[in-house]
Parts: sequence; C-alpha cells; structure tokens
Amino acid sequence: MVRDYVPRQNSQQVSLNKALKGYLEKPILHYSIGTKITSKVLKDLSKHKINSILINKEPPPFKAKVVRSVDFLKTDPDWMTRLGGEGLQKSLLQAVHRGGTSTTGGTSYFPTVADATKLERHDKEKI
Repeated sequence: MVRDYVPRQNSQQVSLNKALKGYLEKPILHYSIGTKITSKVLKDLSKHKINSILINKEPPPFKAKVVRSVDFLKTDPDWMTRLGGEGLQKSLLQAVHRGGTSTTGGTSYFPTVADATKLERHDKEKI
C-alpha cells in the first residue's frame, strides 16, 4: 500500500529541470508513486508551482493496481458488501466459489442492514 511504501535509498530530491525520465518515489498532486516523469508531467507540476520532487532513476519494484471506483465493492471480501455494487451475478458467484463469508462486525453496514433482527422498529403510529 502507498502508506507503507518507503522511498528507496538511492532516491533523490531534485529540481524539476533534472527530473525528466525519472520515476516518482512520493505521491504529489494526482500523480502516484512510480509515475514516469515526462515533459507533460513536468509542465503540470510547474504550473502548480512545485519546484522539486523525489525521484528514482529506476521504476518501482511493483506494478500499480488501480481499481475503478465503480468496481470497488466487487473487490470486498465480504459477500454481502458486494450487494451494493454492480455485476452482482459474477461477483456473488465468485464469492460462493471461494467460500466467501460475511460478518456484522466488519466495516460495512450491508450485513447489519440485511439482518433485520438487529434493526430498531420505527412505527409510524405514536402510542
């Protein structure tokens, strides 16, 4: 994960005019670790008054994985949380094949809402 990434020891903080063809070692603006520094990237950074960046001459030792926001729920290990996303048939079949589980103790509200015994009753009529 990005928060756990530690820049490599041979990385350097350089001015933009010395950064061309390097790779970002620290996220900046909307650019992530491993972004190759091109003239277009430099122009954008300069436009935002960024003077120097942390780079490395070599690409990072990992390949970035980007999950589109509309696909995010499909990646949740809790099968009930997947109910809030798209592609339900494929997603739920994958959960069944892989022995997916669900718990009300997780970070998602879906399993709790699905268990009606945990919900409070709100009558329309006042007593």
